[in-house]
Amino acid sequence: MAKSKAWVFSFILLLGCGWDEGASQSLLGTTGLVMIPTADLIRDGEVYFGAAAGNKKYNRWMPGRYHHYAYYATIGFLPFLEVSLRLIRNFDYTQGVGLGDRTTSFRLRAVKEKKYTPSIVLGFHDCLSAFEDASVIYQNALYIVGSKNIPLRKGPAQIGLHLGYGTDRMKAHRHQFVGLFGGISVEVNPALTLMVEHDSEKFNGGAAFRFFKCVQLQAALIHFDSFAAGLSYAFRL
Repeated sequence: MAKSKAWVFSFILLLGCGWDEGASQSLLGTTGLVMIPTADLIRDGEVYFGAAAGNKKYNRWMPGRYHHYAYYATIGFLPFLEVSLRLIRNFDYTQGVGLGDRTTSFRLRAVKEKKYTPSIVLGFHDCLSAFEDASVIYQNALYIVGSKNIPLRKGPAQIGLHLGYGTDRMKAHRHQFVGLFGGISVEVNPALTLMVEHDSEKFNGGAAFRFFKCVQLQAALIHFDSFAAGLSYAFRL
């Protein structure tokens, strides 16, 4: 009986799932490569839940002290808006941190990709810092990014070119994506995407593996010296 319920539950999940081909979730939860955001957006009504773990060396909250993990939820709200909620916590550290470091991200598409022109997205991460104490803001980002996906002639493969620029004009304790950032993605097939990027501070590389069109497993090397991984699930409302 228990096995039958498990199969039914799995079947329902697979019916509701649906990954937007060409879009990949970064380790931060937003649509992107390893760390950087791209101008690809998930489709209206799609929802992504996921978790990721990273090395303490690149912990932006408490650098060099604790390995960290993140939980996130991302929703495509309207055809031009993507909203993400992210919670970051440290392994083996609970003293006075409460729930953890909470981040809200908004990504607004200004230009939709066409045959000869890229898509352009404006992004705001941890933008509530304008109304809070800036000393507790660790994930702030304010950027513009463009993406152009180029299909290859043979098969389903495509190459994605991504370039963005971020500023630190908003008050925050730490900022992300300040200056030029960018990367290249190669979607070998619907089940595998390879990525390399520069997040304005360091180079990262990784791969995203998709199963059943709704589960994504990502493995990455941050600065090519520290392993990070993420797992996410997608479905349509």
